[in-house]
Amino acid sequence: MNTIRKTIIASGDIIMVIVSFCITLFIGFGKNISNEILTDHLIPFAALYVIWFIVLFIFDFYEPEQMRPRLNNITRLGFAFATLLVIGIIFFYATPIFDITPKTNLFINVAIFSVLFLIWRRFASALLASSMVRYAAIIGNEKYTDALSKILGDKNLGHKIVFQSEILTDVSLLPKKTDVVIIDTSSQLSDEVLAFLYNNNIEVIDIGNAYENIAQRIPVETMNNLWLVHNLSAKRSVVYHLFQRLISVCFAAVIILVFSPIMFFIAMGIKLQDGGPIFFNHERIGKNKKVFTLFKFRSMIENAEKNGAEWMQSGNDSRVTSFGKFLRASHMDEIPQMFNILRGDINLVGPRPERPEFVEKLENQIPHYNLRHMITPGFTGWAQIKFRYARTIMDSKEKFEYDLYYIKNANAILDIGIILKTIQIVVTHAE
Repeated sequence: MNTIRKTIIASGDIIMVIVSFCITLFIGFGKNISNEILTDHLIPFAALYVIWFIVLFIFDFYEPEQMRPRLNNITRLGFAFATLLVIGIIFFYATPIFDITPKTNLFINVAIFSVLFLIWRRFASALLASSMVRYAAIIGNEKYTDALSKILGDKNLGHKIVFQSEILTDVSLLPKKTDVVIIDTSSQLSDEVLAFLYNNNIEVIDIGNAYENIAQRIPVETMNNLWLVHNLSAKRSVVYHLFQRLISVCFAAVIILVFSPIMFFIAMGIKLQDGGPIFFNHERIGKNKKVFTLFKFRSMIENAEKNGAEWMQSGNDSRVTSFGKFLRASHMDEIPQMFNILRGDINLVGPRPERPEFVEKLENQIPHYNLRHMITPGFTGWAQIKFRYARTIMDSKEKFEYDLYYIKNANAILDIGIILKTIQIVVTHAE
């Protein structure tokens, strides 16, 4: 359902940008439009539009909560379209391969597209909210069902909870509009109930699959040995592994090349702060539990962990230096990890490598936690963009559930999405 909604929204956006292009040419050239003018503008603007849609993706406008423009996200929308305009200016005036340098037409195009975008999004969201709704019943232990019920409470996801209970013994309790029953595997449905659901074409979904498809995480409580065999035993594509490694190395090389002058000033800043070491190197657990040294610019006071490793503290951490706060806010303390990528310790995308001191504790308290060591860890990952920092065992458990989703579903498209979302987080400082 969510995929269908995103596809409809994205298809409408494409139509809107095409319409804005046609209107822009009509306003700019009127009756003088010729095949030559159309050809000169079509290819460069088409290339520009591809970049625009990537920017809209980075700004989260294809996430359910952002699909319908509201007053509380109007600032984000304005910043996004200002970015589209700046990119258009750079695109046409910094790339001499095109024979056109639109000025007024570019402003007109952005203005028209922004208006059409707002109109289309408002119309489509209202239409989808009323027509594409699945009425869901949730049955099972409230430990699993309550959290899923809150997630499904977002009407942008296309579901409406019409029934929730720990058990279902009488089918007459189900509302007539029920389209899908989401059930906890520990619950039992009688043959009569199953027959009723089958005969009335009501879909039955395991709660683990519902979490995976809707919340995009896999609760560890829903996993058993049979699940592990079915979902984690298949060999990954060699082509995908090559793609992942190639992207990782190219990205790391470009970042090191671009930021090498800045790295020099960062090193000077750290030295001027307190005269201590420039780097903060500590051990992390990699693929197959191989221990490696992770590189970071030091953002904390010297000997900040002389009494042992500590969870990251929320709010103002007294261990962080004033210059370190800037490094963390700008994520520049992470730049040296590009050398870890080049060494093969980590990839660009994967589960975030954890410290040995924490891994031992987490493996004792979180079922199947060692599974995250099946694949190469990453500089960024699905759990990082969905949850950010873990400060407790329960936080780490939830992050691990996002890691499980990535381990099961890793592919090139998902990796690209994670990279773009990471860029958005860094640029907008989103939490």
